[in-house]
Amino acid sequence: MAATANRWNLETNSDLTSEPVLPADPVNLPPLDVPTRLTNRGTLPGPAAPAAPTGLAAMRVGDREVELYWDAASGVSQWGPLSYSLYTGSGGSPTLVAQVGGSRHTWTLTKLTPGTSYTIRVTAVGPGGESALSTALVVTTLAAQTVPAIPPNSATGLVEITGAADGVLSLRWNAVGATPPVTSYKVLDGITVKTTVNAPTTTGTVNVPPGAAFAVTVRAVNSAGDGPPSNPALTGVMPGATTVPAKITGLALNGAATTTTVPIQWTADPKASSYKVYDGGTLKATVPAPATSTTLTGYTTGTAYSITVKGSNAVGDGAASNALTGSTA
Repeated sequence: MAATANRWNLETNSDLTSEPVLPADPVNLPPLDVPTRLTNRGTLPGPAAPAAPTGLAAMRVGDREVELYWDAASGVSQWGPLSYSLYTGSGGSPTLVAQVGGSRHTWTLTKLTPGTSYTIRVTAVGPGGESALSTALVVTTLAAQTVPAIPPNSATGLVEITGAADGVLSLRWNAVGATPPVTSYKVLDGITVKTTVNAPTTTGTVNVPPGAAFAVTVRAVNSAGDGPPSNPALTGVMPGATTVPAKITGLALNGAATTTTVPIQWTADPKASSYKVYDGGTLKATVPAPATSTTLTGYTTGTAYSITVKGSNAVGDGAASNALTGSTA
């Protein structure tokens, strides 16, 4: 009988003759399907849903909008809530009306119906899901608010000029009805608000330099906003002055003097078409109205100045202002 060669494990220095021999071909077991693997993995606890927000309140209530505020949600991971959801309606199926980023906890609901009661609630949405609904807030919007109508330029309701002389344009207009009531009227020259008159007064004045063109309109104002401008605009050119401007007042520095400049400002005079600025007896600048400020240049360090301003028009120069004195830096 032929001898059988021994098998020897060179690493362990042991005889492998008596150990079982593995099959020549490996056994290929089928892989576990995904559901089985997930089941075998075990269940790990996930993040909790946020707690319901608290402190829901109305900061402002209008006729068609409500400005809301609530306290930031608690009981969420360090990432905070991902978002907030706002709902209206009572019962078990409220309507989602807005979603707000988690960094904010204010929102304004718009396009509401005037004089209507709304039940509002908010939830917080975090990595673990959506919280329960907050305590309900019941808000009733105001009755319909309207901005004032135009003060019309017509036979039954007008805006008209009652005087134009020496740089002063005088106006009157008819009162405007609105809900809520008109609180004031804005008088504009072009797009610039020149004056605001408190209701029920329906007269006002606008300063326009002699020889300057104007395009004046009036807007009525209430708590709902500004009404549209009267139409058409009252246009024309301010007639030339008949007397010289008054003594200029309000002369003051308009910022700090530097080593080379002195910035100044003063109060407008309606008769002035320009302003002459003097340092001592030297004319330093002529400033066209309606500007009432300028920066004088050409100074050196520590230069003393004594500045005055005169209003000027076609009739002549008015009296000089009180002197503004000092020295450059």
